[in-house]
Amino acid sequence: MVLSRRAPSLGRSKKARDARPLRTAAVAERPRRDPRAPQVHQLTLAACEIEPSKYGSTWLAADWDPFGAVDAGAYTKWRTHYLAERGVAAQRVEIYAPADATNKAALLLVPPILRAWLDGIRRTIRAGQGARRLKGGDIASPSAAAGAALGRAWRNTNALEGTFGVLKMYDRLFDNLSVSRATDVSSAISNNIFGSHGADYGVKRTRRRVATPASSKKRRAGASDGRIGALEGDELAAAALLARRLAPKRDRERAADAAAIQDLKRHKADAAKAKATEAAAKKLARASATFQATPWIVDADVPTRTATTVRATISQKLAKIPPRKQHDALREQIERMSSGMGHDALKPKFWSSGKDASIGSKGSDKNIEFLAATLAAAYEAVRRDALPLVQAAPAAATIRTIGDETLQSAEIGRAAA
Repeated sequence: MVLSRRAPSLGRSKKARDARPLRTAAVAERPRRDPRAPQVHQLTLAACEIEPSKYGSTWLAADWDPFGAVDAGAYTKWRTHYLAERGVAAQRVEIYAPADATNKAALLLVPPILRAWLDGIRRTIRAGQGARRLKGGDIASPSAAAGAALGRAWRNTNALEGTFGVLKMYDRLFDNLSVSRATDVSSAISNNIFGSHGADYGVKRTRRRVATPASSKKRRAGASDGRIGALEGDELAAAALLARRLAPKRDRERAADAAAIQDLKRHKADAAKAKATEAAAKKLARASATFQATPWIVDADVPTRTATTVRATISQKLAKIPPRKQHDALREQIERMSSGMGHDALKPKFWSSGKDASIGSKGSDKNIEFLAATLAAAYEAVRRDALPLVQAAPAAATIRTIGDETLQSAEIGRAAA
């Protein structure tokens, strides 16, 4: 998927977008990076290091500006415009001198919250990526070569996100539209190639009246022919010819990209299937190996044994086993039921632990006591819940039969039987 790196935001007016050159991968007019960035970081750090006792004359004062030392016309213009925006003045009054009872009560929480927030920013600037722009940082004073390489870089991805927004809209509206075509449409809209004629078809909630030349002119003013409408005859022909020449190459590239994506999906699916098959094989092999262990209590007698007789039997078996082998013996009996018979809930989360005193380290008295109790609880669960004591086996796949049985399926069935 190929998108223009310079696709503008949809929030721009059509007039402003038409005034800018076409955005292509080869020619991209990018805004220069602000050389005052290190100064902004220094001022931000200084504001974060203000003592809480001085919040009243700084952060909590309506006329205080942490970036007042920035000598830039753009910043002054922006701040003046912001303060003059509709509703900003009322919001600032409620922030710094609230009249609402809830906001008044929240003033007591402002200093500690503000301190924690500023401390986080300060730590990021001191020890995080922000430290790279401070004095002594590797990009605090970039070289001429670095400035030339990065000076025209974008500061954010807002322009590209506008194109993605249109692309998502078309994906929701047209289910049968391919991704490549939707990309072309969204890029054309973001670049205002064909303009907008929505004003010609807008429905107005007014009584029907005879159109006058003045009203028709006003209605047409809302429409735009886009950039392609501003091209002369020769320019338009040249653009169309170039598009036709490049179209086959782009189609081949898209087809190759689509094939590569499908191959990647297929490889991922095959890898996931192979991993699942390997895990199932290992589980089955483990179940078969653990099931071969000789049970301390015969499976047929487990439903009739009480908890007292089970504990007595476990104690008798442990008395005949050397202490260094008791851990492995108990684990073998538990895994015979949990892994060999498929009752995974019967096994403990940890077989031993050097941190949990209730489990104990491997082979310790506490560990043997813990595993013996776990084995007794497993026998009790089998008796209480009537769990089947049979060897775990993979479930046979059910194959739906459509039509008459084939010779091959009949032969497979006879071999399986």
